[in-house]
Amino acid sequence: MKKIHYLIALIPLLLLACSNDDNKATTYPIALWDIWNFNSVEYKIQTNNPTVDSYLADEIQTYFSKEGFFKRLELTNRYQFIAQIDDTQTYNRKYKLLGDEITVYLPEEEQEEETDAFSKDPWTFNFFTQSSQLFMKLDTWELSSLETCIRNHAVDLSEEEILKLIETTRIEDIQVNVVYNQIEKTK
Repeated sequence: MKKIHYLIALIPLLLLACSNDDNKATTYPIALWDIWNFNSVEYKIQTNNPTVDSYLADEIQTYFSKEGFFKRLELTNRYQFIAQIDDTQTYNRKYKLLGDEITVYLPEEEQEEETDAFSKDPWTFNFFTQSSQLFMKLDTWELSSLETCIRNHAVDLSEEEILKLIETTRIEDIQVNVVYNQIEKTK
């Protein structure tokens, strides 16, 4: 009779243990193992200067309409990160996952061969998937510097006015998400 009581007491624990593993397997990281096409960029700018906010919005829109980020991404179950920049340029890297962060890196044995500084440094993004879309958050603002942005847009301001505008603007509140659509399942 004691054995039956032990078995009954163990059933909820077994169900909890199984449900956690099942949930992990169906949502993460399998949701990443796909091919993704660039869809759009979403941004939220809340600096302490509305004039600069509009300049930054213009810069972000211009950057992504001309250069984009990665035109296409493929993330495989062997932790390969294949990024297509344009029709001729592709990066093939390894990636690691830690929670909601993906770090893409160039293996050490290949770093000496690379001449492009952009290719040597690891790229780190926070991400999430939702409704067949991949959202990659750019933690550091990768576009032009604040000063260059202001100079591009405030051509009618004096040097003193430009410096004052730069001085009074905080850029910590810029959030940029690059959105990709899922195009096909990898095996």
